[in-house]
Amino acid sequence: MNNNFLSSRILIPYTLIENSRQLEACYEQLKDADWITFDTEFVGEKRFTTLICLIQLSSEEANFLIDPIRVEDLRPFFDLIEDPHILKITHAGENDYRLLYQQFNVLPKNVFDTQLAAGLLGYRYPSGLGKLVSAELNVQLKKGFAV
Repeated sequence: MNNNFLSSRILIPYTLIENSRQLEACYEQLKDADWITFDTEFVGEKRFTTLICLIQLSSEEANFLIDPIRVEDLRPFFDLIEDPHILKITHAGENDYRLLYQQFNVLPKNVFDTQLAAGLLGYRYPSGLGKLVSAELNVQLKKGFAV
């Protein structure tokens, strides 16, 4: 496998989204995508409830980091992940789905979870994304390139 090809494909700049206007522009850019990936980061330690504090959203052409604490209206993001025509690719997304439902009453539709798929194909379950990419593509992912 040509690692240079893969390296050039993953170095897409990211856009930080901190308000509803920026999120609406993100939605307009992604609403016709065939697929998107998303991942959430959350804080649960020393809290009564778990709080989603970052949403990572990517397509073949763009990467977005959404600050769900600062963005007043997350509806454009919810519209993307609830759109059945867009494939949502996640890895170990069970906690993401649960938290999105608990906090916002939203569930993604048309989801492909690479961790579940790998388990069905005979890989050790659960397997981290980095290990799967290394095994299948002979590429070492840095932590920041996992979404």
